[in-house]
Amino acid sequence: MNTFTQIGPLWAFLLSMHRRRPGDTLLMGAGFSIATAALAVMLAIPAGIDRIAGQTGQPDIALALSNGALDEAGSSLSPEQVAVVSHLPSVERDPNGRPRAAPQFLANAKLSRTDGQTSPILLRGISADTWAMMDPTRIDVAIKPREGGRELAASATLQAQFPELARSHVDIQGSSWRRTSELRAAGNLWESELWTDLSALQAAYNRPGRVSSLWLKLESPDVLPALRAAAADDPRLQGVRIVSQVEYYEQQVGFLTRLARSAALGVSLLLGAGAILAISTTLGMVLERRRREMATLRALGFSDTAVGTALLLDLLAIGALASLVTFGIVHVFLDGASFGTSSVNQAVYARFVVDAEVMTAVLGYALLVGLASSAMPLRKVMSGRLVDALRE
Repeated sequence: MNTFTQIGPLWAFLLSMHRRRPGDTLLMGAGFSIATAALAVMLAIPAGIDRIAGQTGQPDIALALSNGALDEAGSSLSPEQVAVVSHLPSVERDPNGRPRAAPQFLANAKLSRTDGQTSPILLRGISADTWAMMDPTRIDVAIKPREGGRELAASATLQAQFPELARSHVDIQGSSWRRTSELRAAGNLWESELWTDLSALQAAYNRPGRVSSLWLKLESPDVLPALRAAAADDPRLQGVRIVSQVEYYEQQVGFLTRLARSAALGVSLLLGAGAILAISTTLGMVLERRRREMATLRALGFSDTAVGTALLLDLLAIGALASLVTFGIVHVFLDGASFGTSSVNQAVYARFVVDAEVMTAVLGYALLVGLASSAMPLRKVMSGRLVDALRE
């Protein structure tokens, strides 16, 4: 038989040995499971953040922000800038000829989470103009905050994380605010904010007339370059930048995604090194116990290449099976569960995403760990003299 035809029977023989020595199999499988479970959890975080970024914003809405601001909360527009930007060409008009522009005021509050820790939360002050330009299928608030009223709309996710928001009244900035309705936005970034009336929020923070950003309804998504060019040509708007709403939210969560992926890489390398050491040690002990059996197979005419390949396939099969079982458990218990991460200005809440993309990465990682773990043990057991192994 040639090498390739030898591998099948050898692999079948090695698989049959797992029934006789299940402890060895379980030890190697445990090494794979620990490493792949941690990686699956770490990869589910940036996948969840990416999903809320892709679901937030409308392509036909643009944001006007001050040039030096990193986000809406740190931006400030003057009344003159608001007026000029609102009347730029390419901004949609209502039937009365008024530009569809909605000023936004953002402020921060700190509330206690369920774990007792204090976390920042972002409040967004909006007006009827905001509701008029929004696609009702993207965000739903049954009872909108009244103009001038200290009323809040909070998502179910925030209510679960902040016990105060589950009550009818919440203390913010030394005043009592009434929670009137639930904010539903398909799990996107807006569900990490509290929405309230613009003028009420400005008054509560002693910022009458303050505008953080300006939302602009575009005639179509294609006119954004023309709008930017018009703003750049107007000397009164030198301190203003225009961005797509979708692009803005992707940038906002981009840093968190990169940070989470970097953490996943660090954890995978650390746990991978530990898993390689543990699996390699266990495999070395297993092969040492099977050394005479391997020598017998070689003496019967099976080539070293066939024996080594069958051993490698055996280890990779254990790794793939252990990783798939572990992934399934992680998927059942983690997929769709919410998590939060806090920045300086706000807490962002998303849901873990344990999908096929994460599974592919986890499986590939497990196979790489298996290859690295098998190098030294296989070399050691195959390099020994046949006659010495048969005498043992």
